[in-house]
Amino acid sequence: MRRFGILAGVVVIVALSSGCQHVYGPKPWTSVVASEELAKASLQYYWRTQLVLEPGESLRNLWQIDLDVYALTSTNRLISIDALSGSPRWTLKIAEPTQVVFAPCHANDVSLPQQTGLLEVTEPNTIPRLKPFNAVIINTLTTALVIERNSGTVMRTINFQFAANTGGSCDGTYFYVASVTGRYYAIRLSEGLQEWEMSGDDLISVKPVYYNHRLYVATHAGTFMCVSPNLAADRHLWTQKTDGPITGEFVVDARGCFVPSQDFRLYAYDAPSGGELWKYVMQGPLRTAAQVSARSVFQYADHDRFYALDLASGRKRWDNPSDRLVLGSLGNNVAVLTADLRLVVTDEMTGEASYSVPMTGLSLFVPNASRPAIYAGSDDGKVVCIRQAKSGPLKPGMLSESASQPATSQAASAPASAPAAAPAETPAATPTETPAATPEATPATPEATPAAPEATPAQP
Repeated sequence: MRRFGILAGVVVIVALSSGCQHVYGPKPWTSVVASEELAKASLQYYWRTQLVLEPGESLRNLWQIDLDVYALTSTNRLISIDALSGSPRWTLKIAEPTQVVFAPCHANDVSLPQQTGLLEVTEPNTIPRLKPFNAVIINTLTTALVIERNSGTVMRTINFQFAANTGGSCDGTYFYVASVTGRYYAIRLSEGLQEWEMSGDDLISVKPVYYNHRLYVATHAGTFMCVSPNLAADRHLWTQKTDGPITGEFVVDARGCFVPSQDFRLYAYDAPSGGELWKYVMQGPLRTAAQVSARSVFQYADHDRFYALDLASGRKRWDNPSDRLVLGSLGNNVAVLTADLRLVVTDEMTGEASYSVPMTGLSLFVPNASRPAIYAGSDDGKVVCIRQAKSGPLKPGMLSESASQPATSQAASAPASAPAAAPAETPAATPTETPAATPEATPATPEATPAAPEATPAQP
C-alpha cells in the first residue's frame, strides 16, 4: 500500500503547485475493489492509473477504441490513455461544461490539405497535403474536431450547419452524423464541407454506423436502412421496418446487423442485402445497445431481463434478471455487470456463474463483449484495466477493431439505464496544460510518436 500513498501525494503536490487554495485529490486506492477480491475470481489489475483532476472536476464518461481509452471529465476535458499500458498521452479541452459531447470514433490514414480556403474546393489537387495520420474525431452539437491520435493536436475543426443529435462514424474521407431534424449528413474531412444530406422518416438518436462501404441508419419510426454513401444519387439500398423506435445502439459487422427495437424484439439482418436472418422476442422494450461476441449476442430488455442468444440462430442460450452488461471476454466465460454493480464471471454458453465480485468504488464501465480486458473508472479519476490472472501481456491485436467503427456512446454508469451521450461544447484548438494522470503500473510501453508543437502531453 506504500506505493499507493506516494501516488496520492503526487496528486496533492500537483494541486498545490497549480495555485489552488485547498488541498484536494482523489480517494486512496483502498476505496476501490481490492486486488484480493479480484483474485478470488481469478482476475487481476493489469494496470491502474490515477488521472489528475481539477477542483470540482469528475470523470463523466469512458470509452475504449482500438488501442486507446478516452476519459471525458465534467468540464469536458478529453484525456487520452494508452489502453495497453495505462500511460496518459494528452489532454484536450473539447467544449464548455454545459455543452453536449458525443462519443468519439477513429479513422486511419486521414489525409488533409495543408491549408484551407477557396483553392481547397476549386483546385484541391494543387494544394500540398499533410502526411496521412490516424485520427480520433469527436463532436458536439455544433462542431467536430479531427484530432491526431498520438499527440492530441487538433488538425481540423468542422463547424456544422445544423444541430447534431448523435455522435458519428468515419471512413477516413467523410464524417457521418445525424441532426435533430431527422436528417443525416456526409461531411468531407478535407474541406469540412457537407457533401450530401439525406432524410430519415423520424428523429435519429443513434449514431449512423459506417461498415464496408455502406452506411446504416436507424430512426424513432422503427426504420433501419442502408445507403451507399459514395454514390452521387440513388444512394438508398434497402430498408427494414420494426414496430417500435430504435434508440439503442446497433452493431454491424461481417456477420450481420444486430438491431434492438422498443417493439420488444432483437433483429438480425444480412448486412449486404437487408434480409432478415432471425429475430428474438423479449418481454420488455430494448432501449440499450446490443453487444456481440464471437459466438453470442447479448441484450438487456427493460423491466424484463438480460439475454444471451446464439449469434447464428438467435436461439436463447440463457437469461438472468440481475445482469445488465458484458464487460469483457474471459476465454469460455464473460464478465457480466449486474444491476447492483457486481462483476459475475459467467459461462458464455450456459449462463452458470462461478464467481461474483462487488465492483466497489467504480462507477463507469466500458461495454465490451469481445476483448480480453475490462476497462472501468471512478468519478474521482481512477481508471483501471482488469484481466484474467496469468493471462500474459495485452497485445495490440487483442484490442484493435475496424478503424471506422465508432465507440459505444457512453460508459455504463447505471446498468439499468440506456447508454447515452455525455455533455460538452465549443472546442478549444489547444490541449490544456493540466496534467492528466499518475499511472500506477506500466506493463507495456506506449508507442513513441513526436508531439505536435501545440500539444501538451499528459504528464505522469
